[in-house]
Amino acid sequence: MKFNIDYKNTVFTYILITILSIPFSFLQAQQQHTSTSLETEKKKEKVVKDGDEFIYKQFEVESSVQPLILTSDSSTSNKMNQEYAEETVTKVVMLDNDQDKQYDQIITLNYDRPENNFYDFQFTAKGLEVSLQHRNTTIEKIDRITANKMENKQLIDQKGVYQLTFSNGQKEKIFVKAYQIL
Repeated sequence: MKFNIDYKNTVFTYILITILSIPFSFLQAQQQHTSTSLETEKKKEKVVKDGDEFIYKQFEVESSVQPLILTSDSSTSNKMNQEYAEETVTKVVMLDNDQDKQYDQIITLNYDRPENNFYDFQFTAKGLEVSLQHRNTTIEKIDRITANKMENKQLIDQKGVYQLTFSNGQKEKIFVKAYQIL
């Protein structure tokens, strides 16, 4: 038995497969290159309630992912530029406001970090207060987005989507995936 191999077709097929696989390798490379971080923060404050003194504890765990995007400059076709996309943050904020060892409230938030700004979250009696850690910009209002309308809330008090309006006119959304009172 003899095999007739056409080398021109084999080489052409090999080149075609190689050329077609290059874009997929770039897509895969873009998905794999990310910057991730994990941060924790503890806040403690002494509180007197009904004559008893106890420590109010707030614990925050923040994880963030910032994908790396590879782009090519049109003027120089053989150079690739690396840029980071918006940083996506998942933050879990837990509150213990009594004397037992269990946390009493747990809130899970997802948001894109505003450029050069960081959110600061503080529990209050009515909900979660949000402020910016930036000297020149403040949060003017917080609206909860529902199916029909936008409710002016001024703080986060339940599961849902919230839109923050900054003093410079910029608007950002925070997604509250879980709001549990235990």
